[in-house]
Amino acid sequence: MDNVVCLLCNGEERRLQIGSIKPDILGQLFNLVPHTIMLMDADLIVLVQNTEHSGFDGMLAHREPFTVLGSGVVLTMPVSSTPVSVGNARPPIPPPFGVVPGARTGIPPPGVRFSRRQASTRPATPEQLTKTIKVYHFEKGVRGGLKPARGMANIVVTEAECNINDLNAKLRQKPGFEECEIADKFGIVIPNDESTRDSSFWFFNQKQAGNATRYFALRKTAPRAGAAESSDDSVDEEVVTSAAGRKRRMSEKAIVKGVAKKMQRDRDQQEKATLEAVDAIRTPLRNTLRCTVCMNVSKEPCVCKSCENMIGCYACIEQWAATNNTCPLHRCDWDLALGAGFMKTRISFESVPGLYE
Repeated sequence: MDNVVCLLCNGEERRLQIGSIKPDILGQLFNLVPHTIMLMDADLIVLVQNTEHSGFDGMLAHREPFTVLGSGVVLTMPVSSTPVSVGNARPPIPPPFGVVPGARTGIPPPGVRFSRRQASTRPATPEQLTKTIKVYHFEKGVRGGLKPARGMANIVVTEAECNINDLNAKLRQKPGFEECEIADKFGIVIPNDESTRDSSFWFFNQKQAGNATRYFALRKTAPRAGAAESSDDSVDEEVVTSAAGRKRRMSEKAIVKGVAKKMQRDRDQQEKATLEAVDAIRTPLRNTLRCTVCMNVSKEPCVCKSCENMIGCYACIEQWAATNNTCPLHRCDWDLALGAGFMKTRISFESVPGLYE
């Protein structure tokens, strides 16, 4: 029959109608997983299942026999309570599957449940919280800023030690930081006051907060001989500040002077470009606006109604029309019955610099 197809699978041959060739039916016949079944025709062309997994499209366009391909179903044997001996096979061992007595199997006895983490039997000892403060070794530059130097110290402190005196004492115990004190990122030494004696100022016990805060170690200024220590520090600070201020003011003046020169140069270039543009149009404009009577640049230019050309100044053409009824440029007749033969334009060129000189 035409609608019967030959199927082969692992040497087994079956003949089925085309309407019965479905993944579920083939899986039961050949003991295969239905969604993994494919067909291969006599020309070694593979046919896959359609999107609905209800069959194989286009089987009539291929030649039989079709070979059934797919994954086999894993059979599970039922566990019998009585041992079965087949040949020299070892009988199954009941749970816990022959484990050595006393070994840890991970299988709790019936009625006992363990959590994933067993509670420790050791007495809990409270751990003292600490914080590590990183202090970078920097020095003051010429202009009062911070000049980078090599070295970094890690200071481990408790909450009671979060004050500037204890921190400076721990810092001076580090090699290379014997004469240093802690300052902020602007190079200002951190004072010992109520705010710095609070542990929250140093972000104690605040997890990731304050990790971006940077502390720097600055070398203390040595006192000058013959003067009090307090006054020496202030004098040195004033000298450094005044020198840095003078250099800063000098640099600012140089910047202002350079900016002023650049602005003046830009203005000169713009004026030069404007004059060149005016010169480029001034000569042809003078020739176009030249009056036919006074031969100068026309003021309040007039146009002839007959020839429609620029003929001259309004005052000059009005004086010309008092004694003549023709165009002064092309001598064309003016029909005085319809009014004057010329008219004044509304165009003004007085804003063009140097045009009427």
